[in-house]
Amino acid sequence: MIPKSYILFCLSILLVFSAKAEVPLETKINKVKVYLSGAQVSRTGETYLDAGEHTLTLSGLSPFMDAASLKVSAKGQFTVLSITHSLNYLKPIAQSALQLMLQAKIDSLTEVEASLNGDLEIIREKKKVLDTNRKIGSEEGVSISQLREALAFYENELAGMKRKELKIRNELKELEKLKKKYQNQLNTNKVEEKATSEIEILVKANKRTKASFGVSYLVANAGWKPKYDVKVSDLSKPATLTYKASFFQNTQEDWEKVALSFSSIDPKEGALKPEINPWYLSFAYDRVYSNRYNKQEAVTLDEVVVVKKRAQGLAMDREEAEMDSYEDEASTILPSSTTQKATSVEFKVNLPYTLKSEGGMKTVDLEEYEIPATYQYYAVPKLNQAAFLIAQIMDWESYNLLDGEINLFFEDTYVGKSMLNTGVLTDTLEVSLGKDNQISISREKIKQFSKTKVLGTNRTDKKGFEISLKNNKQVAVTLKLQDQIPLSTNSSIEVNMLDSGKGSFNEATGIIDWEIKLKPGESKKLSFSYEVKYPKGRRVVLE
Repeated sequence: MIPKSYILFCLSILLVFSAKAEVPLETKINKVKVYLSGAQVSRTGETYLDAGEHTLTLSGLSPFMDAASLKVSAKGQFTVLSITHSLNYLKPIAQSALQLMLQAKIDSLTEVEASLNGDLEIIREKKKVLDTNRKIGSEEGVSISQLREALAFYENELAGMKRKELKIRNELKELEKLKKKYQNQLNTNKVEEKATSEIEILVKANKRTKASFGVSYLVANAGWKPKYDVKVSDLSKPATLTYKASFFQNTQEDWEKVALSFSSIDPKEGALKPEINPWYLSFAYDRVYSNRYNKQEAVTLDEVVVVKKRAQGLAMDREEAEMDSYEDEASTILPSSTTQKATSVEFKVNLPYTLKSEGGMKTVDLEEYEIPATYQYYAVPKLNQAAFLIAQIMDWESYNLLDGEINLFFEDTYVGKSMLNTGVLTDTLEVSLGKDNQISISREKIKQFSKTKVLGTNRTDKKGFEISLKNNKQVAVTLKLQDQIPLSTNSSIEVNMLDSGKGSFNEATGIIDWEIKLKPGESKKLSFSYEVKYPKGRRVVLE
């Protein structure tokens, strides 16, 4: 008869060999595509599989992974049976080197703080002893000289302790300030403790084989936005446009020497096309309601029966990352290439790039263009007595521009910021390059025109203005100038243009347009006037 213990031993051996072997799969991030919101991370790794079923585990991955976007490709003589995503709360995110350094600094300062507080306690105890022995003066048999010595000793000791106490308290204040700075910096870089993502790949191999894997997934807490530098050094030369990517990543995965690219796609916007449904229209009807005071009120209800279906695309379950909350670091010039795809634009950085998961904003230069442009000055003296330089860019669609912030430079001087709006439906894109103080403009009221006359039941106000221009530049300029007269919305008020100053007057808008050419150092003056008639018993507000 076979012993029962031997049977149990054999069964245990059989269970061990029949169980699925768990194999950790080491992978490395080799490629990252950053979207306007989110990023696609690609990993590669390889291992050797023995015959049988195995569970390959990728651990310590970003907690912000979108499980629906997970994709695994495999190469080798084996079969992938299943892919599972899960969260591991037993392996929280490890602190970054910066976080560990900041915490070590805080701990060190806390120890020094405790030591100084100990010194203060010793001083307090010494004071108690000194106060207790101060009663020497009340004892009999103490001479005047002894009393003086005792008092001098007490004063010296007390003064020394006070000075030491003051010094320690000042040191404690400085320590507290420094500790607060480190704590604030740590709080800035601190990430809420989250579980890490894990991927389990169940495979089956008939024999020992080499297995190669490619894993890609979408993560939140990353993104980029376009920025531009527009530089104009001379009005006779093209404008220089530097296309930049300002981006961040706080995915809890470090990107080490990855192939980095930027895409104009925003995955959270979805990809489903909208659907329009029939719009059924019926008569409106009145319904009578009784309010709390028992008064009946008629309410008209517009019957609009519209059935709408919400288009739901890929939505990322994540906390929104606010890119404007970060400050940009210095720009880095990197070689890159641009690819125009069917529905998007992609910029590839041609050098391996490293970005730690610390939440800071980085900026890289992607492309630089010499853009043919025409330049024109624009002014509205009524609103601002300054000339603004406008660059008119033709064929701007060929540069793959996206909406974004522009840093403006004119003649090697930073002049401010502007916004690039690519939603305009024109062939010419206008970019404001800021004020040019070398063009002087003034707008003054002409006194002889500015008078009031009463005739019968009507009152007539006449207004006239003179605009003075001077080009202080060494080159000729073209200035587009605009002003206006009021428009009447009341039949009792009549507005008439008296003199448009050789400008083009639009009766529908009340706007006067001039196009003035000024040679270097040239001055010009132009004027316009109008009148307003209205009943003399009424008041009209004019400038």
